[in-house]
Amino acid sequence: MALVAGAQVFDVDGRLSVDILARYGRFLGSIEINLPGGYLNRFQSGTVSIPGLAGGGEGIYYYLARDYGYCPFPPEVTFSGTQLNWQFNRTAETDAANGYMNYEPSNGTLYYGVM
Repeated sequence: MALVAGAQVFDVDGRLSVDILARYGRFLGSIEINLPGGYLNRFQSGTVSIPGLAGGGEGIYYYLARDYGYCPFPPEVTFSGTQLNWQFNRTAETDAANGYMNYEPSNGTLYYGVM
């Protein structure tokens, strides 16, 4: 269930002229993702069961990389029922970035919740 806050402004004739709605999610937890060494070994995936997703709503996430100031290749994250699935995908872009700048999928913390 999302927490909702907002404001509405009506003109002199009673018509809605401004409608600002903000939805606030609920943090449910986090997991640490620690990948093995070696570029080709870092394309891993995982699944986590999150009972808090059973109440409905849209799954949300944020990945905070530890090995870089930012993560140029964060994991792909999907939600299905009460499951959170994450996967680091190898692409031509990841290969090029690894070759030119030594970038690779990064260890980090995956924060998740529901909107």
